[in-house]
Amino acid sequence: MFDQYTCLVYSNVMQLQTWCEKHGVREAKLRKLLRVSQQSASRYLLGQRIPRKDVMRRIHSITDGEVTANDFYPAPRKRVA
Repeated sequence: MFDQYTCLVYSNVMQLQTWCEKHGVREAKLRKLLRVSQQSASRYLLGQRIPRKDVMRRIHSITDGEVTANDFYPAPRKRVA
């Protein structure tokens, strides 16, 4: 169904959505806090877009560091010898 890469990206990006749910922040409020379009906010939450550097800084600031830039990228794969 999903390959390993897709699952990693999906599980990592969900941290922003999980943070929003945990703190009762709806998409409309997130959009205003981040100063982005509704479409961009939705894509960040769904893992369909990686935020620009300035937006990434706002996410880190708004979430008090609970969501970081690393949460938008898959974890590095371990090499098997």
